[in-house]
Amino acid sequence: MITDSLKRFKYESIDEHFVAANLPQECKQTMPLYQDGCDLWEIIRVYVSGYVDIFYDSDDSLKADNELVDYWNGYLNYFGAENKDKGMDFPVGDLTKG
Repeated sequence: MITDSLKRFKYESIDEHFVAANLPQECKQTMPLYQDGCDLWEIIRVYVSGYVDIFYDSDDSLKADNELVDYWNGYLNYFGAENKDKGMDFPVGDLTKG
C-alpha cells in the first residue's frame, strides 16, 4: 500500500495540485482542504527552508551534497517515473537562501 501511494505521489504544492484539478477559484476557496492545505503547505515550506538553511548556504551547496541528490534521484527512479518524465529536477531554490 505504501509503495503504491509513493508511486502515485507527485512533488507539487497544494496550489499546483488544485490547478491540475481544474477547479474554479470560487470552488477552491470554499473547500476546507484547500484553505487548510495552503496554510499547512506554507508552514512545512518555512520549516524545511529554515532547516535546510542551517546546513546549506546556497542552492549550489545543496546540489553538491551527493547523498541528498542520490536520494532524490533514487526516489525519481523508483517511485516518481511520471515526475522524471516531466523533467523534474532536484528541488532547490525555494528551499535555500538562494
